[in-house]
Amino acid sequence: IEPISEKLRNSINQEIEDQEKNGTMKIPTKYKDFMKTQVSFACAREGVMLKKVENSILYCYLPAKDASWGFDFLLNTDMIPTGPRNDIEYDLEINKEIANIAGKKFFDWIVGLCKSKQYRVDSIFTLIPDLEASAVRISSVVISEVPAG
Repeated sequence: IEPISEKLRNSINQEIEDQEKNGTMKIPTKYKDFMKTQVSFACAREGVMLKKVENSILYCYLPAKDASWGFDFLLNTDMIPTGPRNDIEYDLEINKEIANIAGKKFFDWIVGLCKSKQYRVDSIFTLIPDLEASAVRISSVVISEVPAG
């Protein structure tokens, strides 16, 4: 669980207020006074071997079926999906911030897997994405935040 900056929280609150006034609701009202976010990762496992997840997609609690970023693991976040829930809203600051947090948490996840000594190290390292290749699949606005994390 990671805190959201006060500056971003104020920006989200202002955007929600503006949306309510003009009748467009890109950011759900449940994000008003958003204080913290959580990202999680998952992969397949076979004994001491960690395995890639084929055709993995991003989850915003529910699958965003078109958000295939080329990662070999599942990523679940509080990112705001599009209306039909098939991708994320790439132009929202909150999604950029959560992408940044996901980059940091991914590193923590990999380190935690290594420190656990439960899995073969070479299988852990196969989960590390080629961010240059993944950039083709992800809006440059968001992917630029992941390596920063």
